[in-house]
Amino acid sequence: MRILAGPKNHHFVPQYYFRLFTGGQRHICAYLTQHKCVIPRAPIKGQCARHKFYGSAEIENHFSLLEGLHASALQTLVKAAENDNIHEFTWEHFPWLLQAIVFQRARTMLEVEKTFPVLEGMMLKMFKEHLLHTLSPEDIEEYVGPIERGEVRIFEDPTATVLRQISVALESASLLVDLQPRLIRNHSDYPFVFSDSPVVFYNLYYQYITDRGVLGLQTPGLMIFYPLTPRLQLLMIDPAVYTGSIANGPFCDIVDRSDVSHLNALQMHHSNSAIYFAHMGDAEYVEELYKAHAPQITKPQAEFRVCQNLLVNGEPFDEEIMHTFEPQLNHMLSLSFLDCKPVMPEEFSFRHRSPEIVEEHDRLHPPGLEVDE
Repeated sequence: MRILAGPKNHHFVPQYYFRLFTGGQRHICAYLTQHKCVIPRAPIKGQCARHKFYGSAEIENHFSLLEGLHASALQTLVKAAENDNIHEFTWEHFPWLLQAIVFQRARTMLEVEKTFPVLEGMMLKMFKEHLLHTLSPEDIEEYVGPIERGEVRIFEDPTATVLRQISVALESASLLVDLQPRLIRNHSDYPFVFSDSPVVFYNLYYQYITDRGVLGLQTPGLMIFYPLTPRLQLLMIDPAVYTGSIANGPFCDIVDRSDVSHLNALQMHHSNSAIYFAHMGDAEYVEELYKAHAPQITKPQAEFRVCQNLLVNGEPFDEEIMHTFEPQLNHMLSLSFLDCKPVMPEEFSFRHRSPEIVEEHDRLHPPGLEVDE
């Protein structure tokens, strides 16, 4: 098979997604968060792209084929909302929608930067333990000491990191099949915006659980936010724990500016370096909203912890366990159309939303140890 050379700039947010916001136009407005400035007509072809980010033309061409399927699912969802007919979006589209979500989340520069330090911590910890068990006592300080003092670093090509993340994500998309899609239709005079890492995971149900991860694909209460146009946003929710008008049907119409700004704030807290919006007339709103949230914005960063006294597969486990997770965004989400009764830390117990889905996934993709704190 002949592989086309393809573009050398590989996009981690695809151009078709930008055009959902611009109505097919080739330019978009961008707010650069590090420079605190607005670019009125940023060329879409130059946004969210890195030189040979995926390594080879063959991989980029393969991803382009996937993007075509993902674009069709998202475009059909947009048309269904515009025509007030959810039946235009069929179950044939649903698997591609789930794959589009996990693919987009895994492929960004923010995801690379948030996850690799955790991988480095794990590898250094494992290497240290290997040295402690193989070196003679007189050699331990010479070789282990620099690790303990933070003098040893491990580096990985970002291409290797992102391709590993994408592989795991695509393998795991089916774990989201029990979430229900809701389309939030924005009738306010504020637009939806999106960031250079537009798929945002959040969990109001477990908002008070801070000592472990609550953003896993099968975690109860998981919410997934994905802006689609200035007037439409996809929300995937766990129907077992969330109530309010969001639970009444596939479409949720909102008019409250506060709701729109809370959803836009998620994008700002989850951004790496840019916020995008369709019309220059909204620049002042975007700038002011970012300035209001800037003091509380903490760049997302996964955490690596070495824990003891855990339950593994439901049984006490006395040895150390390496535990990694992504904390929630530093934004207390409040939406008029959605409510839940949060779980208090003393009430928390580990469980999956749908054990049968996890069982089927694990049958096809055998996992490692399951850890319950």
